[in-house]
Amino acid sequence: MKTADSSKFPSWFFIVVLVSLRSVDLSSALGETQQCVDGTYEHEGVTCCLCGAGTYLESHCTTTQPGKCTSCRERTYSSHPHNQESCEPCTSCSHRNANLEENVSCTRARDAMCQCKKDHFCSSKETCILCYPCKECTEGVKVSCTATNNTVCSEKTEGGTNTGLIVGLTVPIVLILLGPLVFFWIRKTQP
Repeated sequence: MKTADSSKFPSWFFIVVLVSLRSVDLSSALGETQQCVDGTYEHEGVTCCLCGAGTYLESHCTTTQPGKCTSCRERTYSSHPHNQESCEPCTSCSHRNANLEENVSCTRARDAMCQCKKDHFCSSKETCILCYPCKECTEGVKVSCTATNNTVCSEKTEGGTNTGLIVGLTVPIVLILLGPLVFFWIRKTQP
């Protein structure tokens, strides 16, 4: 009785492997098993894969070759899957006299985000391109300045401490001046 040699594979195993590899090569060349993680687009009648965030399209796919996506260059980004042949330039927060500073840095997959410098505000709720100095108050602050709202100053109060001070000083002066006049008038009217 013959025992099987475990170090040798049967010939039918090699045939199965070769046929499997050949069918995978054919289906890949035909684009049948191409998996597009970020979606597809059509180019000259061929369905191609979109480039992912942080990359740009270097070359479109063909019937025999997949497309090529390359990482965005420094200070450029792409935040969504696309088939553009370049990345967008990063937003700069260093515009002269704009009073902006970088809040979030630009990466290959995300644009930079700017914010107003300290003691400045922007009235726009969308992307701010110019910040204004916060108002300074002489009578006190009702609402402090924020990145999106100017300072609200306290209003001058009528009849408040200033009026009381004026009345407090005026009444004694009037009494001092009118006192002698009243005294002389009373003396004159008496016999």
